[in-house]
Amino acid sequence: TAIQNMMAVIRTVLEPYCLVEPTHAVRCLRSLMHGFVSLEAAGWFNAPADKEESYRYLIATFINGIESSQQLLPSSPPAATGDAAGQRTERETKL
Repeated sequence: TAIQNMMAVIRTVLEPYCLVEPTHAVRCLRSLMHGFVSLEAAGWFNAPADKEESYRYLIATFINGIESSQQLLPSSPPAATGDAAGQRTERETKL
């Protein structure tokens, strides 16, 4: 179906970010795109700013957020630093 095809495209776009659980990012990106298009169709973008530039800014901001959040995730199990080796700290568990 069209929805499955669109979701496959979004997942493919987000694949290079190696997200542990991509469902949240897929939902967020889809919601951003849907919201922008819905507002545009309803005539809410009357300001003289270029709509395409606003859309690119929206997507770039989302991707920057994904990239920033990936930097917070440990890439490998933490080394022993007083805790048992391989155990995640409370902060890492919450991320």
